[in-house]
Amino acid sequence: MPAHALPTDHANATPAPPGRPAAPGRRGPRRVAVLAAVAVVLVAAFGLRWLFRDQVNSDLTVFVRPWYARVSTGGFAALTGEYANYNPPYLYLLSLVSRLGLPDLIAIKLLSGLFDVLLAAFAGLLVGLVRPRSWWPVAAFTVVMFAPTVVVNSAVWGQCDAIYASFCLGSLYLALRGRPWWAAVLFGVAFSFKLQAVFFLPALGMVLILTRQKVYALAASVVTFAALLVPAWLAGRGWSSLLSVYPTQISGGGTGGAGTAGGMRSGGMGTGGTGPLTGGAGTGGTGTGNTGTPPTGGGARNPGGTGGFGGGGTTTASGTGGLSKNAPTVFQWLGSSSAEKYLGLAAAALLAAGLGLLAWVRRARIDLAGMLLLSTAIVIAVPFLLPEMHERYFYLADVLSIVAAFTVGRRTGWMITAAVLVTVASLGSYAPFLLGSTVVPLGVLSLGMLAAGAITVAVLVERLGRQEAATACTDPAVAA
Repeated sequence: MPAHALPTDHANATPAPPGRPAAPGRRGPRRVAVLAAVAVVLVAAFGLRWLFRDQVNSDLTVFVRPWYARVSTGGFAALTGEYANYNPPYLYLLSLVSRLGLPDLIAIKLLSGLFDVLLAAFAGLLVGLVRPRSWWPVAAFTVVMFAPTVVVNSAVWGQCDAIYASFCLGSLYLALRGRPWWAAVLFGVAFSFKLQAVFFLPALGMVLILTRQKVYALAASVVTFAALLVPAWLAGRGWSSLLSVYPTQISGGGTGGAGTAGGMRSGGMGTGGTGPLTGGAGTGGTGTGNTGTPPTGGGARNPGGTGGFGGGGTTTASGTGGLSKNAPTVFQWLGSSSAEKYLGLAAAALLAAGLGLLAWVRRARIDLAGMLLLSTAIVIAVPFLLPEMHERYFYLADVLSIVAAFTVGRRTGWMITAAVLVTVASLGSYAPFLLGSTVVPLGVLSLGMLAAGAITVAVLVERLGRQEAATACTDPAVAA
């Protein structure tokens, strides 16, 4: 075991709670009891999700269901993903689940629901690092499985954010266990599914630095990302096209944007140019996003013809927050000028760097719970300050704030408050798209997200500034 490892019960044990080594003779819950409890939770959780199996929205109708139809009938060639604006790994999974012979809507939501389980499992494992031999990991698993945004995202919306988020949590878990290479691999998997995984990268980098692990291990994430594109390349898609998926998303191509300040999702696929894709591209229109008004403009690919993947249709909406796509961010209160956009980018970078510097200066006092707090603060603050965020970009913050609430110790009440604020703000921002109306003004939801971020940062600063001795963590505790 490393010389400066966290105290453990014995050489092969999980790290004990910070500052309080577990009693050597302490016994945790029996494995059979844990498995029984998890089984009950899973039955109840999937029973709840089953109630929403028939819920449909325009994202499913225009995008995911046509993709599912393509991979279920198109064979290996359909894995190119040129007809989709998601990275190919998601289409690989759609292809696998299509082999079950289920109705498309159920299969799509089942896939996301299975990753809800993986997400909750990693949340429980993270809690178990700080509070081992207890029922708290099972409690964390349960809370995540029933978290409103987790349920709505997969069961109602049919989205797949649980996939990238579960691999981000797995990456964090492995980094805290002293396995930098595997942590990097899982981050590469996360990034291959969703660009939003990049919000987690500063946290992962800081954990590796603070624990004096091999930061260059992050190169494994690049290799993993490239490796997961190989099946699409073998199916016939060129590397330039494969590597353009995320740049196209950033520049506004692919999907339509979300109406801001109460608008529904609008825009579309844009006009397709020349390119290798057969099937053409739908013509993107100018979407409207007034409160409660369904969007117009945009469309799916038209059959026949040739053309590359179209750009995004433009979006207009009533209200404020031109640089926020229905997300509870600082841009709900600002304008849409280039100066404000770059100010947000600079603020996000400076805040992340500031938190990292604070943690480095106080590295002798930061423990596992402190690193979870640091990670939570980053995944709240970064999307809050960045421009052009969509409503689901706080998904990782929704889950990590729950983990932090289970592990923080003496400030549990404050972190429960932060977790509730994050969840309410995220869930409220889903309403304009899913319900067609604004339940709570997005500016108010942004205040809630700001308060959650401020609480998390304050608890982190207070924890790092305590005068009493804290468990040192200059190297990870490595369990066998």
